[in-house]
Amino acid sequence: MLYYSIIGAVIALWLTGVACRHIRGRGKMIRVIEDNCKGCGKCLSICRRNVLEAVKDEKGTHIAVKNPDNCTACSNCVKACKFKALELYSLRKIKL
Repeated sequence: MLYYSIIGAVIALWLTGVACRHIRGRGKMIRVIEDNCKGCGKCLSICRRNVLEAVKDEKGTHIAVKNPDNCTACSNCVKACKFKALELYSLRKIKL
């Protein structure tokens, strides 16, 4: 019986964490500032949700947003970028 209680508690904590991530990220989106991006890939290695991808074109290698719906706005990629090429911005409309 104790085993089931522990398993239930672990599942409840996991579900709470998932819900909090989606609430935190609601209304925010990641954006790449292409002029600052050097294509180093640090943000790719830190993002666990597969939001970003490396793109090669005539300008060279740079990062692009591949799966914006997967982003939870954790800002780990923003913190990892030493070139300040990523930012989180709000999707909420400003009321005038």
